[in-house]
Amino acid sequence: MTSIPREPKPEDLPELNFDGVPFGERPFTPGPERDDVCMDDYFPNTATTGTQIIYMEEEIEGEVPIAVINYNGTQVPYIASFISGSFNLLGPAIRKEDDKWLLYITQRQDYETPGMQRYMFNVRVDGELLIAGLSLQIVNIDDNDPIIQAFDACRVPVSMLQIYNIDTI
Repeated sequence: MTSIPREPKPEDLPELNFDGVPFGERPFTPGPERDDVCMDDYFPNTATTGTQIIYMEEEIEGEVPIAVINYNGTQVPYIASFISGSFNLLGPAIRKEDDKWLLYITQRQDYETPGMQRYMFNVRVDGELLIAGLSLQIVNIDDNDPIIQAFDACRVPVSMLQIYNIDTI
């Protein structure tokens, strides 16, 4: 895998504090910090729907925690429906660890594989009004050489050959 050059994380970023913020206002909070996953904005659409955007690089080996489900009640969060992408290609899983519900991606993603560029699905908790949408965007990394295909023979106009003093064949 090719390393992606990036600027270091700014030291003056404010700490995010979601203590006391209920599931209905902010259903997902950042998972364990890692360079290959980035939680973007949460967009509340209505009182009962909203969408969280998360970016994850392709080609990550192993299971990847992408978010914490911000729920502390007695019910078990679950993946309700897929709007875009395939459940089997992504392999999302929700697990409780250290009194937190973590959302994992269990399948390695390959941006060049059709159907593995973006996923949209909903997470629900029985008894909660909010249907928490999640948009996962897979980020292409520089791991494959570009593919160039010529569908027809290349033709250079005679005028161009004359400009560069190239003999015609």
